[in-house]
Amino acid sequence: MTTLIKLQKELKPYKDTLVIGDLDNVVRLADVIDGDDDYYWVYDTMRGITHASCVGGWIPLKGFIPSKDYDRLVVIWNYNNTEKAI
Repeated sequence: MTTLIKLQKELKPYKDTLVIGDLDNVVRLADVIDGDDDYYWVYDTMRGITHASCVGGWIPLKGFIPSKDYDRLVVIWNYNNTEKAI
């Protein structure tokens, strides 16, 4: 199994959900990509799409904080962003 496939399996349950990115910001986890020299998490932020090395990580929020709190974050995110979180 390649590294990219392993990372895609890690991403799958949390794709398009809100996570804490590697800079302690709440972001939407959009994808993981194979760059020429590294693998990158693709985050949708309030300032647009960013890439962060997979050497860093993210912390899932869905299923780890109370549902009502997560749902509230999603509502706020979706009011303020074109790409919607789930």
